[in-house]
Amino acid sequence: MTGGMHSTSDDLFIAMEMAARHKDKDETEKNKKLCLQLQAVEEKAIAIMAQGKSINLLTVAELDVLLSWHQATKTKGAKKADKLEQWKQILESGKRPPDYDRWTAEDEERLVGLEVQGDTIDISNTRYGHEIALKKRELEAAANSMTREERNTWRQRLDELDREDAIEAMVSLEAETAAAVTASTDGEVGAV
Repeated sequence: MTGGMHSTSDDLFIAMEMAARHKDKDETEKNKKLCLQLQAVEEKAIAIMAQGKSINLLTVAELDVLLSWHQATKTKGAKKADKLEQWKQILESGKRPPDYDRWTAEDEERLVGLEVQGDTIDISNTRYGHEIALKKRELEAAANSMTREERNTWRQRLDELDREDAIEAMVSLEAETAAAVTASTDGEVGAV
């Protein structure tokens, strides 16, 4: 799972982002399939209408396409006469086929982008990473609007934090060195 590496909090955020992307990709693919089906039905229906056939001469298959175009409810076991009646009611009502979202080149680009991204995600590509980047931009904007006095106060505070980090690093290094020396004096040759 971790490929021999230690799991970190970044891994948790990355896993969450990967799950969200997979879900988004699956939903987008499902939407693409639906849109393309609706477009194909519409094209067939327009071709049938363009023939100018009398309503009574329409075949069952043609009626199925026309009713599907209008997203009419299907009745199981309906005969041609039932479908004809349903189609006549739609025509008499003047009801237009329902609108639907068409699959566009932009939609396809978005789907390809989701597929290309795949499983290559680092922390900067997660919602958490986006939030951190936003906070940094906000900090920069705040610093740009600070007075000289306020900036100097912040510099002093940042310098204090740097000194504390340096002290912690030195203490940690001294502890590691002492442990290595102790291990080497206990008979482990070359452990320094």
